[in-house]
Amino acid sequence: MSSCNNSYDPSCSAFKSCRSSLLKQYKKTNIFSHFPKPTGDPIAFSGVKVLSSSKKTSGYLYQFSSFDDDNKNIDKIRKDSYIFKTKYDSQNNIIIDLYGFKYDRKSDYNMWHKDKYPVPKFEEVDFLLGTEFEMSEDEKGNVRTVSNYVVPSDLEVVVVDSKSGYFWKASLDNKRPETLREWKHGYSRGYAVSEKYKKIVYWTIVW
Repeated sequence: MSSCNNSYDPSCSAFKSCRSSLLKQYKKTNIFSHFPKPTGDPIAFSGVKVLSSSKKTSGYLYQFSSFDDDNKNIDKIRKDSYIFKTKYDSQNNIIIDLYGFKYDRKSDYNMWHKDKYPVPKFEEVDFLLGTEFEMSEDEKGNVRTVSNYVVPSDLEVVVVDSKSGYFWKASLDNKRPETLREWKHGYSRGYAVSEKYKKIVYWTIVW
């Protein structure tokens, strides 16, 4: 069982449902502690959850905010402690591509890099900047077309907490790329900010 969401959420109910589902399956309980507290106002969000009965157990949750409407959080993000900060770049960072686990795609994603912490594949987040298409080849030589959302060129990603290890409550033999080394399982959470396009994304990813 799996579900996907990418919508403006007037009641915040779908957002809360995705968050609750992940917390029920995961041993770490603080993975959403950096998210803004619910105000009752509608939010734009994107979420995918895959329940632990699946051998592809993984999930993520994003919440969007307007840059202009969230100046307090922007100031907090810049003042708070963090463990890693980077300009988003798939060739020089550990980018977790959840769908890449399923299709064994050959790409710059799911690759270990020294002194780096994992961050989400932000090409799966719709910043309303359009879509790009590319040809992708798997380990068996099969070629398929992959669509990616355009990522802001100035996107800065801040990791506030991340640890490697298996933290799912269910014990499953999950396939993960060997190219991730010690980051074959783990979690990572933080913020992504684009000043150019006035966007903030609060994110958590577990795999």
